[in-house]
Amino acid sequence: MQKRITKDMLAYLPAKALPALAAFITVPIYTRLFPPNEFGNYVLATAAAEFLLLVAVEGLGQGAIRFYSAFKNRSGLSGYFAVVFGSVALVTVGMTALGACILALIRSKVSSELYPLLWAALALFAVSACFTTLTNILRGQERSAWYSVSMIGASFGGIIFGLLFVLAYGMNIDGLIWGQTLGLFLPIIPLIWLTTRSITVHPAHLNRSDLTQVWAFALPFTIANLAFWTLTLADRYIVELYRGTYEVGLYAVAGKISSRSILLLVSLFILVPVPIVSRLWEERGRQATEEALTAFTRMLFLMVIPAVVGLTVVAAPIVRLLADEAYFEGYRAIWLVACASFALGLSELGRTGCLVSNHTGLIARNQCLAAGAGLLLNFILVPKLGFMGAAWSSVLAFSFLVALHAFTSARYLTWRWPLKSLWRVMVASAVMAVLVLLVQGTLPSGTLVWQVVNILISIAAGALVYGLILQALGEISLSHLMDFFKVERRSTTSQVAGETGPR
Repeated sequence: MQKRITKDMLAYLPAKALPALAAFITVPIYTRLFPPNEFGNYVLATAAAEFLLLVAVEGLGQGAIRFYSAFKNRSGLSGYFAVVFGSVALVTVGMTALGACILALIRSKVSSELYPLLWAALALFAVSACFTTLTNILRGQERSAWYSVSMIGASFGGIIFGLLFVLAYGMNIDGLIWGQTLGLFLPIIPLIWLTTRSITVHPAHLNRSDLTQVWAFALPFTIANLAFWTLTLADRYIVELYRGTYEVGLYAVAGKISSRSILLLVSLFILVPVPIVSRLWEERGRQATEEALTAFTRMLFLMVIPAVVGLTVVAAPIVRLLADEAYFEGYRAIWLVACASFALGLSELGRTGCLVSNHTGLIARNQCLAAGAGLLLNFILVPKLGFMGAAWSSVLAFSFLVALHAFTSARYLTWRWPLKSLWRVMVASAVMAVLVLLVQGTLPSGTLVWQVVNILISIAAGALVYGLILQALGEISLSHLMDFFKVERRSTTSQVAGETGPR
């Protein structure tokens, strides 16, 4: 099981790592092209698109992942695609029309800088709904290689098109949103062919019982996703309300750097577990699912805790290197945003029992409670602390969500934490942090070259020491690691042949 989980994570890793690398390159470009107040408006507009996506179709996307194996086992994939495609098309068209009407009505109440960005965000939502649904189907099919190719292509395409619109065609910051939209639009037709080849999809295959089953699973996710948006993005609007778009821009840089480092790791624990545990639950039952959940938890500790500690230590040098000086104060929130991302990963694993047993209403209830707590904390802390208050609220709300999911899921699935692994990871991370601080204090950082050298040496030395300490404590074994890659190299050829050959 551990090898299968690691293999799937390595397969999904490029889909997150390469776009994250591109984002580290674009942060210096964006922050020098646009001042914090303009960047803040861009963040507010894209947050609106994310809101529509989460509320409208993300629940159906989760249903597409959850039920693919079940429909496949009973030879019902034609009905599966009819339900998923028909439902997403209906909801997307309806939500886009509703959004257009709302924008027309609130024209006089929105600033002239933000208003055109909201129209671009509406188009981004409509295209994202189609793209996200198709990539979720790929996840349900456990076709991690094609998922990674699609995500990397869309991400890099969006960046290239966005910069082209801004730099070559003289568009304002809304050009970045239109570039993202075009980057997501181009792969849609190939993805439709890829996900449905050899399957006949026709409206006649739509079965009412299938539709009811998927919607009963997905509808609570609509509420849950609304709460999730509140937890992750609504604080931007509260910061704007009390402190203005300037602080939104500062906070956004902290979030962007964290999301392109910690959250890329956490996202693996959002992408990989659901199709695996859903299949195990359907085919092998509770015990196998619990074993997989414990393995995922150990991997989360091993990968994310040292990343949170390391990013905390190098937060100020990274912001100084990547962002314009006007954004520097945003570094203070990075460690809190990183901790919130770690808590998000734990919460995703903690809800597994409710997910596989189809009790999505409980997931929605928990996320609503956590969202309510987060909103309350934001309205208390943001007026006093600004964007730092939003960061503290996020950490506390997600920690509360972890506790809620763990308690609720316990009746369906036992979530066993590998506490020995957690202790070893904490010790190794602490030693790593001390070493990185010593490296930073020793090396000069007065020039751009030395800033880059300082960060690279800090990361390399920290990773090396972390690995050595874990090996010394017996948490990992170099010989087992080498055996794993030998086995994977032998099996990769047959797997690729199976994926590329006839289905």
